[in-house]
Amino acid sequence: MRDITGDKFGFLTAIKFSHKEKSGKNFWEYRCDCGNTVTRRMNDVPTRKNQSCGCKRSELNPMRSHGMFGTRFYGIWSGMITRCTNVKMPFYKNYSGRGINCVVWNKFEQFRDDMYDSYLKHVDEFGEKQTTIDRIDNSGNYFKENCKWSTYKEQGSNTRSTKFTTIGNKTKTSVEWAKYFNITPQAMCYRLQHGWYKD
Repeated sequence: MRDITGDKFGFLTAIKFSHKEKSGKNFWEYRCDCGNTVTRRMNDVPTRKNQSCGCKRSELNPMRSHGMFGTRFYGIWSGMITRCTNVKMPFYKNYSGRGINCVVWNKFEQFRDDMYDSYLKHVDEFGEKQTTIDRIDNSGNYFKENCKWSTYKEQGSNTRSTKFTTIGNKTKTSVEWAKYFNITPQAMCYRLQHGWYKD
């Protein structure tokens, strides 16, 4: 076994031999430039992804430099980018296919600066799973003034296929009318289909 004590690999410096597994793999202790000590398999450390204790991965990968990679907020941005740019996705036709884009938010940091504070407020009130990005004008682009955070129920009321019904001087979706009359959505659809509320 080669003695690598004192050798440096990226941000890690080999300190001393640690142990050898039954499989024959040798492990060494390394000190990271940040001060942390880690134990790694000798043959793993020369690869770029293992050349720190983990603290430098964001510097090695620009996609993670903002520290929010893997969060739900980042996932919302990533999904928005996919909807507007990936021509292979079936829903592409409903976004860029009809002129909708998110060019002002092509960089995650700009999206974060515009929407993260309001995201946190919505999460506090409705929870993370019920916080989704929603365009105010469903035919408009993604940008700060045309976007808000909505629950899934609110999202459902803002689709192009949603039908609104006016009864008296009020206009609501069938789901909202069902709640108003304290009946099931199915019962409300039956009433509307059979003209219960026609003048």
